[in-house]
Amino acid sequence: MKIFFAAALALLISMAFFITPASAQSGDRVDMLKITCKEFAEDKENMPMMIMWIDGYMSGTSGNSNMDQEWIEELTSHMVSYCRQYPSRSVGQAIEDMP
Repeated sequence: MKIFFAAALALLISMAFFITPASAQSGDRVDMLKITCKEFAEDKENMPMMIMWIDGYMSGTSGNSNMDQEWIEELTSHMVSYCRQYPSRSVGQAIEDMP
């Protein structure tokens, strides 16, 4: 299971160089903290990559570099439910409001 999780993470990270949220034009840079929750919630194709970015961002700000499946599931659940409830807020706000 750990090997599968590590391989999936490596694939998602490599995809980050080729995939951007649906609102961005090809070649545009995207400020992930400023995209709206609506954009996040509607971009199902890129959601796993965005969750991995959010996890990395939160790890960098907290100094906690541990990652496990339970945490990723909790993070995904928070982001999806928060963004459905507050579509006009930013992903950055959703991260700040993480319990």
